[in-house]
Amino acid sequence: MVARSGDYIEWAGQYLLALEPTEVPGWHARRVAGRYLASHPSLPIVPVMAGGHEVGALLGWVVSRDGKLLHRLDVPDGADPVEVAYEHGGRWLLITEEELYLDPSGSQPAVYAPELGIVASSPGLIDAEDDAELVDAFDVVNRDGWYPFGLTPKRGVNRLLPNHRLDLTTFEASRHHEALAPGSVPVEKAAAVALEAIDAAGSAFADTGLFVGLTSGQDSRMLLAGLRSHLDKTQFWTARSVARTNPLDVQMARALAKRFGFDHVVAERVPTPEAHIEAWLDRVGWTRAGDKAKNHRMEEMAGGNRPFGHEAIGGLARGTYWREADLADEPLTPEEAMKRISAPPTSATTQAAKSWLDGLASSDRLRVLDLLLLEQRVGCWASPGNLGSRREAPTIFLLNRRDVVDAMLALTHEDKRTGRYTMEVIRQGWPELLALPFNQPMGWLAVKMRARTLQGRVRFHLGGLRRRLFRG
Repeated sequence: MVARSGDYIEWAGQYLLALEPTEVPGWHARRVAGRYLASHPSLPIVPVMAGGHEVGALLGWVVSRDGKLLHRLDVPDGADPVEVAYEHGGRWLLITEEELYLDPSGSQPAVYAPELGIVASSPGLIDAEDDAELVDAFDVVNRDGWYPFGLTPKRGVNRLLPNHRLDLTTFEASRHHEALAPGSVPVEKAAAVALEAIDAAGSAFADTGLFVGLTSGQDSRMLLAGLRSHLDKTQFWTARSVARTNPLDVQMARALAKRFGFDHVVAERVPTPEAHIEAWLDRVGWTRAGDKAKNHRMEEMAGGNRPFGHEAIGGLARGTYWREADLADEPLTPEEAMKRISAPPTSATTQAAKSWLDGLASSDRLRVLDLLLLEQRVGCWASPGNLGSRREAPTIFLLNRRDVVDAMLALTHEDKRTGRYTMEVIRQGWPELLALPFNQPMGWLAVKMRARTLQGRVRFHLGGLRRRLFRG
């Protein structure tokens, strides 16, 4: 059943669930809910107990509301194990006797092959043929794209999306959760539960501390505010890159660290050989590529044994996929959905997009665009990237808890358009952080960037003048 012979000991945090025993050298094997589970030694298996019996298991890192990393989940009498699981943060999936559920952002990925009766973390673990048409159309390495709407590069292998469950008997996926209506959660409450979740993650991983990215933007500063009481255990970092905005990120991160006295490093670029990039792509099943594949050695070397704490889903609070002309009462078409995420318009993609839209209870365009971000961008792009690293320390989306995600989705349209959420989180958690600007250079860098902008304008106008003189 495993896709190829070879060494899977570097496939940290991965698993394979099947109806028949499957041996993966170096991995652990056990029964879960009547099925056979093979899992990498780094992947925690958290038994779910109800009435003194094991009724399922959580695969991954389960963070309680009071900041504990669970090794067992006890379900209160009469409670639904699924609902109890969704009270927790971290990165996990839930297996019961009948179904499989993802965490709110799908950060512990699952793909499934109905004809083979297999669920796995990555398509790379399933023995199935490549879908040549899709592989050519998506061309993830050269286009920096990803496979949305449950598609994968392999025939007969589908990705389970956030807010969906998988019936382990029929191997059919269905939507099981709809978020609250827009405007039903005040931004102040949404910010409060976000701070609670970030703080709980900081406590849960206190033994090693977290490794958290810091830029000049609002999202990473929001995480800094939430981790205020864990600064002695947290290391913040900024990657040095060739991006034009990177000097701004480095300057602002250093300024914040100096003023507020926390640990910060600038991670220098590390050459990543092609063989390492290909191994990363193998681990994520060739479902995405991009800078994360090219620069993963830098992250691995800089992060050490600390789990990566990422933001990943804050865009839900500001309508990342919204455009100025979008109106709530104009339904989104499959073609528009594909264009919004730059998916190639193959027949398979169009049909998958239509099926996804048909499964939504709401046709509110703005709400659908938020779910497009959560289920297709986060669930099919960000989350599979969690499997690429060889490090046994996991990547954790610090806002990944059901009440946090639902609250972001339930903000008013006005709150999202004005970006109130991240500012409110920072205001409640560490208001002094607002003293430094966002995405704006300071001092010598401001002068340098203004000069560069002026030079560009001068070159543009001179070029136009030369063209007019030549035509004349």
